[in-house]
Amino acid sequence: AGTDTTMNIGTIHGGMADNIVPDFCEVTGEVRSLDHEKAYRIIGEIREAFERNKGSAEVEFTIEEHLKAYRVPEDHPVVKRFKRACEKLGLEGSATYTLGGSDNNILMQHGLTGIVLSCGMNRVHSTEEYTDVKELVNGAKLVAQLLMQGE
Repeated sequence: AGTDTTMNIGTIHGGMADNIVPDFCEVTGEVRSLDHEKAYRIIGEIREAFERNKGSAEVEFTIEEHLKAYRVPEDHPVVKRFKRACEKLGLEGSATYTLGGSDNNILMQHGLTGIVLSCGMNRVHSTEEYTDVKELVNGAKLVAQLLMQGE
């Protein structure tokens, strides 16, 4: 799918016993992309693959859109304000795009431009996820600086 897009089959459910051909199988997954249209192209490819390989089975395909991809340009005032706050605190303050989702996806759809601040997590969404006190303190200082500094 590329570095700007990810896809995952998260669950597969079906069958009643090991020695019986299942009459039903449910597969769920997700596609995330920095390019909203690309996500839908890939979903179409997945749908086509299920249809093409269904044999005599029926395929019911449902799409639930949870979030819409967005981009905030590096020269946007929100990003510039973030970088000024980081500079004042001596933090690296780099901007990057991720495939994560947040409330900001919804805000952007309603015309409220914002960015998501890192919360200092490492190995996110794994069984080894962690943070440390220094990261939490830096995050709190950054939020305070953003609240206190003017435009």
